[in-house]
Amino acid sequence: MVKRFIASWLGLAVVFFLVSYLAAAEKPDTFGEIYGILYIWLLWMFPVACLIELGINLVKKRKNKNK
Repeated sequence: MVKRFIASWLGLAVVFFLVSYLAAAEKPDTFGEIYGILYIWLLWMFPVACLIELGINLVKKRKNKNK
């Protein structure tokens, strides 16, 4: 459960970081700018990963209740 949460959190953050980095009109050239973009995506994707994990757990509980 924890591994799945961390994998979804980091996976989403990295995917959105790459999309925003590659789509940028002016590429960030310093480590601070690149790290700042990644840090923002890590912060934004944490609640999204929490909601995904909550949804997975609710679906699992519903499936177990119907059996």
